Amino acid sequence: MAGVLEMRGRRWQAGLWGLAVAVALGGSVLLRAAVSGSGQAAGAGAGEKPAVVRVSGLGFFENRIRQRTLQKLWPGKELPPRLPAGFIEDACLMLRGELVEAGFLRCEIDARLQLPDGGSTNVVYAEGAEVLLPPDIEAVRLELHVRPGVRYHLQRLEFDPLDGIPAGEARRFFHPTDSLILLRSDRPYSPARFERSRRNLEVSLRQEGHRRAKVTIESLEVDDATGRVRARVGVRAGPLYRVRRLVTVVRDAEGGSAVEESESRPEAVWSAAWESETIERLRRRALAEGYPDVRVSLEPMAEEPGEEVVWADLRAVVVRGPRVRLGEVRFEGLQKTSEALLRRKVRLEGPWLNRIEADRGRTRLSQLGVFKSVLLDFPEETNGVRDVRYRVEEGRRIDLRLLAGYGSYDQLFGGAELDLFNLWGRAHSARLYGVQSFKSTQGRLTYSVPDFLAPELIGFGDAELLRREELTFERQEVKLTAGLRRSFASGQNLGLRYAYEFLRSDRVGLAGDPGETQVAAVIADWTWERRNNPLLPREGWRAGVTIEAANPALGGSASYQRIEASFSWHRPVARATYLHVGFWHGVAADLALDEGPVPFNKRFFPGGETSIRGYEQGGASPRDATGRQLGAEAAWVGNFELEQALTRRWSVVGFLDVAGVAEHIEDYPAAEWLYSVGGGIRYATPVGALRLEYGHNLNPRRFDPAGTLHVSLGHPF
Repeated sequence: MAGVLEMRGRRWQAGLWGLAVAVALGGSVLLRAAVSGSGQAAGAGAGEKPAVVRVSGLGFFENRIRQRTLQKLWPGKELPPRLPAGFIEDACLMLRGELVEAGFLRCEIDARLQLPDGGSTNVVYAEGAEVLLPPDIEAVRLELHVRPGVRYHLQRLEFDPLDGIPAGEARRFFHPTDSLILLRSDRPYSPARFERSRRNLEVSLRQEGHRRAKVTIESLEVDDATGRVRARVGVRAGPLYRVRRLVTVVRDAEGGSAVEESESRPEAVWSAAWESETIERLRRRALAEGYPDVRVSLEPMAEEPGEEVVWADLRAVVVRGPRVRLGEVRFEGLQKTSEALLRRKVRLEGPWLNRIEADRGRTRLSQLGVFKSVLLDFPEETNGVRDVRYRVEEGRRIDLRLLAGYGSYDQLFGGAELDLFNLWGRAHSARLYGVQSFKSTQGRLTYSVPDFLAPELIGFGDAELLRREELTFERQEVKLTAGLRRSFASGQNLGLRYAYEFLRSDRVGLAGDPGETQVAAVIADWTWERRNNPLLPREGWRAGVTIEAANPALGGSASYQRIEASFSWHRPVARATYLHVGFWHGVAADLALDEGPVPFNKRFFPGGETSIRGYEQGGASPRDATGRQLGAEAAWVGNFELEQALTRRWSVVGFLDVAGVAEHIEDYPAAEWLYSVGGGIRYATPVGALRLEYGHNLNPRRFDPAGTLHVSLGHPF
């Protein structure tokens, strides 16, 4: 997880969240710097500095956010040396519009323009004021000082009458409900915002099948002195519409005779989702048969009214239009990329033009990761034949990121990551990664090839070097890997790879380990991601399994089987209260040949900010009489969290972590169980949750700490 620090040409653009998290708050934070291109940006002439836009009056961070937003109004990468009158007016009006939307209905903006001749002029943008600058005025510096005034906010919102929807769900249309404490900034009021919320609630009810739903503003009290707004909203859902009968009529032309007619009885709610699904199903059927201009419409035939339910009969009219043959498939905008590769990805076959497959081809081209944009169109038809044209814009071919940050265990670290894209013009990619911290040295080189052996299958090779100081020993590993992986639209990922590793630790003889081992193994892994947000999960689940089998017949000297399984589940249980449950289990043993102990580096070392949090990283593993880590051949970790959101950013969490470890597989499932309880605070950032947590050990062993304080970034499981 990372904040972003970008260097473009001669400018450094500090990513706000990355800077705030990495510098001000610390934690397991990654600060990246991306180098992409050089030279002078368009806009400023040779020897001339770009104009300057500054915002004040809103606080340090908010000022800079607004400045960036206003700078993006200019189409170039940098502002021109002189700002024209149109840009100045647009910037002031845009800034004031955003402030009004945030509840500052009577805000004023004092715009100070520094002119090219050294003079200056001031203009005030306020409520009801119409300011027109002279069309020929220009500024080399624009300073916008904001006097926001009182923030108008919803102090009380009632629903009476209320029908067809719970009050909590209706309230979400007007302001967030996912925190215990709602600040004024979470409940801003403006007439346009409030009307939009009312309309969205009404549209939502109608889309859910209440086609006569009405949402009205029953009363509205606005206190201009304090900004407090009290509102009462009436919600009248009306009867629920259901579809009793659907008659489908297919025609070749508008007003033509029916070429096909069918009837079904869906008995479904007449919702927007059902309507869209029905239209899309009929449309896709015609598109697949070579009718690219098909149109589908739904029209009511009859209704049977009732107080709670209205039964409706509908007619679906499908106008297919002319059937079109597939012509030439063309690609425009190619510079370095192989056209043969693109044709394999598109895979369009005649004789009829299948627009569904054409759209899938565009999606597959976008997923190559080498284009900034992929556009699909169909030039004019000739004699019933239509060409398919893909217009692409190739993206950058190199990306360098500087890495820096702080972690609870690794402490300060820094490094670099280099990405090379579209190698050889065949969408191959390479990544070189290196990081040095106080506790570890890590380097990795990965090379990936799309459509390797089969469509949608990615082949990759990987070389990795690791030297790491654990709590009581030093780990050294060199790994060479080659394998295949595939991702699916359902969120599942499958991988299969061969790995050859040189493993070494400075604990020769510990747990029967020789200290240096060569391992050759086949590894299969599967994950399924179903969380609503992997960075800040609130609902859903994630599952994963990794199976590793090593055998001397594969080229190494060790024999073992290693299995890891994990599962996490997240669910809201009350207003702004979330339950998080995590499970992880690992087993490593030689059940096939029973030729000796599992290599020391392949044992499990639970403990840390993503494991049992009363311990440092790896500190929960079995220990000998001197306190040295032995590692476990079987380990379990269970995490139970209750998170209470205080505001939209801040939350508190209480947790119970459980770990079971067994030095030898004969003691399965565990020889000892460890328990930690604790709590912490979290701050939600765009790159994950910044966490400050303390875990207290309920039953510490002889060399265990009483507890551990963790500072980290990202969800623990």
